[in-house]
Amino acid sequence: MLLFRRSRLVLIFAACQFAIASAADPVPADDKTAESQPIEIKRGHVASYPRVIIGKITDASDKPVSGALIEWGPDYPHDASREVTHSGEDGTYRLEAKKANGRFKLGISAAGCSPRWQTGLAPGPRSAPTELNFKLPLETTIGVLIVDEMDLPIPNLEVLPMTPTSGFNSSFSSVQQPEPIPGHNKPIPCDAQGVYRLRQLPPAPNPLTAKVDGDNQAVAEHKERFNQVGWLSLHITQDGKWVHEHQISRKEFFDSQGIVRVVVPNDRNPLAPKITNGTIFGEVVDSTGLPVKEYHVTLRYRTKSLAVNDPEGGRFQWDKTLNPESTYEVRIFTKGFAPATRRITPRTTNQAKPERIELTPHKSGEFLLLDAQTHKPLPNISVVTGISKRSGWNYVEWNDLKNYADGHHSLENVLRVTSNTDGRITVPEGDEPATLIILASGYARMVVAPLLRPAPNDAGLIPIPLQPAASIHGVAVPSSRLSQQADGLSLHFVSTDRFDHMLHGLKRDAKGECLIDSLAAGDYFVTLMHSEGNTSTSCWTKKIALKAGEQLKVPLGELTGMLTLSGSTAPFTQVRLTRKQSLTGLDVDPAKDADDVTRVATISDVDGYFELDHVQPGSYQIELGGLGHSHRIRFAGGKGPTEILLSKDTHIDYVTGKVTPPEAAVDSPAKKKSPSE
Repeated sequence: MLLFRRSRLVLIFAACQFAIASAADPVPADDKTAESQPIEIKRGHVASYPRVIIGKITDASDKPVSGALIEWGPDYPHDASREVTHSGEDGTYRLEAKKANGRFKLGISAAGCSPRWQTGLAPGPRSAPTELNFKLPLETTIGVLIVDEMDLPIPNLEVLPMTPTSGFNSSFSSVQQPEPIPGHNKPIPCDAQGVYRLRQLPPAPNPLTAKVDGDNQAVAEHKERFNQVGWLSLHITQDGKWVHEHQISRKEFFDSQGIVRVVVPNDRNPLAPKITNGTIFGEVVDSTGLPVKEYHVTLRYRTKSLAVNDPEGGRFQWDKTLNPESTYEVRIFTKGFAPATRRITPRTTNQAKPERIELTPHKSGEFLLLDAQTHKPLPNISVVTGISKRSGWNYVEWNDLKNYADGHHSLENVLRVTSNTDGRITVPEGDEPATLIILASGYARMVVAPLLRPAPNDAGLIPIPLQPAASIHGVAVPSSRLSQQADGLSLHFVSTDRFDHMLHGLKRDAKGECLIDSLAAGDYFVTLMHSEGNTSTSCWTKKIALKAGEQLKVPLGELTGMLTLSGSTAPFTQVRLTRKQSLTGLDVDPAKDADDVTRVATISDVDGYFELDHVQPGSYQIELGGLGHSHRIRFAGGKGPTEILLSKDTHIDYVTGKVTPPEAAVDSPAKKKSPSE
């Protein structure tokens, strides 16, 4: 009986969730895409332009809306140019688009009405235009009063309404960031009363769900979460510079009674005086109370360090640039002692009694940086040190190494040290030894984790040999479609130091080239990235084995095969081809099958056609996906095979499931069992 009641409760709770979610779903546009015979997609297909969207705009009373603005274009960047047209006297419109892709959005807005927008569109050609009719509800309006922490109005700001933030980050989802609302391309200034009047907003949110007697904790919490879901995001700026972000929840909308009050913290308020005349005055002593003469001082979140040499009293003073209303985390580093941490509030005078910081004796790490080839000491080498995690994920962002400080990234007790003329560095350590991160011109970048430290030499120094730098010089391939469509580059290093080496965001120059130097020997995966809006997907991946000191030129996007895979699927679908082990009996020469391209991908056009050329013969896994508005790859489906055996040019129709030639469609070799099993 108890099990039955629990099951019944789960069903009731699920039904409640479905009812609430369904009530919040927007009403879709009236889609009356003209019916026509499907376009026959053959190899070499080229989509025709312009693509056409037609329809009629009416208001809440079913009357035609004249002069409505129709916008078509990318949803990111927010200020990207868009193709526009307006509805006529009878409310009808016709948009002839010169471009289309999976990240474009159709927006409809008009005075006195709430805007509408449609995503995921693949407009038809002139012979079969897409018809979308929109009924615009009566506009929603609110006033926004922006105040400081003293509840005083802040004038001279601007407010831009945007869609709310939604979702969460996980292995299967990501946060949906605010996006522009049709009709709101410019921020709104305040009026004479200091109120920002926002019009033409989306329809008001659904009514709040009230708690009732008998709600168990799970149902009550779900109702509260529903009431706190965002309705509108306010992007607040001054002269175009970001000031504050505020999200209006369903509950706040109804509680506000038409005037939303937004409090901007003083540290973001452009009118609040910025107090930066504070200083930290301290003295550092050992466990016996004697002053420590030489040490380094750092502050959390700041890369700057203060070198102190005070033979008299071991005192230091940070410059007068700190906020006396804030508290700072101060760290002290010196040889022979463990790093010490204190939280200190700055003062506006240095005449006060200094903050006393006592250090605990502890052996420091002594290292010797050497050239691995000549074995000579290396002076003036900068090293970032800090405590990494004993377990869990450790990483290094090489592009941002110069900004490493406590509070950022994955290290604690961050200190920068430089080798002396003898190549020696001293790293103050406590019970947890430090990790060394080295990036020096002419040498391979490296991470020395505590468990990977070499044994000390006879002098008690830990030798760190720096290998000669290798490099990858990526060059464009004019004949490669993948090389031409890619606008970014990513490099993954198969490391053995238990760190994830992050080399993302690499840019290609005007010639399509990219030089990545100071690399260590090892295996790398070079990936070309194709961007649509604020989403990037890989379109070509090649495995590279790099030797120490090797200067390797890599033709980006190069494919050396002779076969073509083409086909049709849903518009704007990513088609990804991943190399598998060759099948027995396939006429493939292993010596020639060595381009090490492990994955290629392309995106189908507005008609759903895709083509990958110069593919090597072999066995491949095929995955289909689309660029969804959750900024992740969503499943796009299809009736065709998930694995193919390429030995000749192949065409796959994922709409009908037809494969030409049919023998290209095979089951996965991994799923086949031998007769003895």
